[in-house]
Amino acid sequence: MLAVAEALRVAPCVFIIEPNGWNPGLKCIEMLSSYHREHNERSLFSSQIDAWIHSQKAVVVWRKWAGFVPFFARHYLRSA
Repeated sequence: MLAVAEALRVAPCVFIIEPNGWNPGLKCIEMLSSYHREHNERSLFSSQIDAWIHSQKAVVVWRKWAGFVPFFARHYLRSA
């Protein structure tokens, strides 16, 4: 949240990318991986990012959804 607040303080328009917020595979990895748990690494749902934006009295004016294939996926999935 602090990064969003600072970005909105210095810029009138902010572009935020969260490529894995709705990725169920990554959500499982985050829950099962001791590294992710120990370092509190987790992807964010768009609703959480929206809440941070709204807490700064800003608005979301545009959202684009995209599907990303993880780097460890099989070659034929990455090249499609």
